[in-house]
Amino acid sequence: MAVAIDLVTDENAAPSISRLSHDETTDDLAEYMMWARQYYRVLFNQAPNYERAIQAGKDARHIWFALRDWRGADPERYFGDLGAWAESRMKQLGVD
Repeated sequence: MAVAIDLVTDENAAPSISRLSHDETTDDLAEYMMWARQYYRVLFNQAPNYERAIQAGKDARHIWFALRDWRGADPERYFGDLGAWAESRMKQLGVD
């Protein structure tokens, strides 16, 4: 049996699947998700920094788009809000 799916993660490093055909049944999808969960559980156990890198990428994109979209108005408030977001995110991640 050949399976043409991709085991991927979302931006939070949660297992997911992609590149599905229209012929997949709900049982197939459940099996593929089980594969993704098992694969990433082992991968992140062996390489925990890989999971953090995926999660950090989400944060980097957030900062990048926030800076890209800033139009120069009220820098004190804008960067204050961005700094508050960063502090909140650091607490969520357990970073001191």
